[in-house]
Formats: sequence, structure tokens, C-alpha cells
Amino acid sequence: LKDETCAAFAGARNKDGWVCAWAHRRRGWGADLVVQRPTSRQEVLVARADSVGWPVFSPDGAELLVVVDNVLKLCDCEKGETETLYAPPDGEKLKGAPRWSDGAVFFVVAAKGGRETLKQLHRAGEYVPEAFAEDVFVASAGGSIGSFDKAPDEPFRVAVTHRLADAMVAEVLVVDLLTRKATCMARDARVEYAAP
Repeated sequence: LKDETCAAFAGARNKDGWVCAWAHRRRGWGADLVVQRPTSRQEVLVARADSVGWPVFSPDGAELLVVVDNVLKLCDCEKGETETLYAPPDGEKLKGAPRWSDGAVFFVVAAKGGRETLKQLHRAGEYVPEAFAEDVFVASAGGSIGSFDKAPDEPFRVAVTHRLADAMVAEVLVVDLLTRKATCMARDARVEYAAP
């Protein structure tokens, strides 16, 4: 047991009850993404990965998002199936945990050279024949994106904490998803540590 750890635990309620997911790491083996459904035993959805990030459940608890070996994966908790949603091109790295919002997925990509971008992934469906990702906000040169969240009652706005390149000041921005215009709501030396 001293060579095993469990981390990045998350839980949600779905139509059958509670469903939980976590990263199970074993020395010499790698990391597994494990899901426990209320109606079945534990199931490994991803095995022997180099890294498994924090799982994030959909609002209905039926699916979860997770970054596995720098690839954004979508896992169907009921069927036990996993698919790739986004694989960044060479030189880019996924940063932090993704977020769900009204059927869209938001995540941060750090490009080679340090430029970070908040992206919105549109999943394939009735009106979208093929999934695609588009830029929502690009951090200033030398700056970074600390945290972000979509407004629950404003379908076309997202809040972003943006640390400026001087590393002493951060700002909270509200980005309009239709125009991509960012409006500064606050600027402070401590804002980067608090989620909007």
C-alpha cells in the first residue's frame, strides 16, 4: 500500500445515485482513472497512464472530463467508454482542469513560449457536424490564466483571472463569448489566487 496513492477524487449524482471517480497511482505501473457507479463495482476507464488529472463531472453526472497524458478525454460513466475530445498540437500543453457549461467545454492550453489561451470546445451534435475548439481569451505575453468560470445566468459571458506579465498584478476579466471583448472588472495584487 505504501507504493499506491489515490488522488483527484470527484463525485456527482446521476439518475441512479452517486458516481465517483479518482486517479489511482501505483509505483512502476502508472495511473488509472477509476469510476465507481452506484449500480456496479469499481471500473478502470483508463489504465497505465503517465498522468491523470482532476476528473470533472457533467452537471447530470452521466459523463466526465479528464486530462490524461496531455489529452482531454470524455468518459461515459454509464457505458464505461472513453473518447478523445481534444489533443493539443506539438508544443502545447493542457493546464489545469476543464469546466462544463451548457453543453460546451472550457479549458486552458499553454503554448510553446508560455502564451496561455482559454478555449471553448463545441462538441459534435445536431447542429455541429464535427467538434472544434476556438479561442475565448489569450493571455498577454508573459502573463497567465489563473482560473475561469462561466456565468450560470449569463449564457455568453465567462470570467477569467489574468495574471499580467509583471507577476505582481492580476485582473478579473469578463469575456463576451459572442464578440470576444474582455472587460476588466477588478485589478489587484491578490486576485490571481481567488477563483471568479
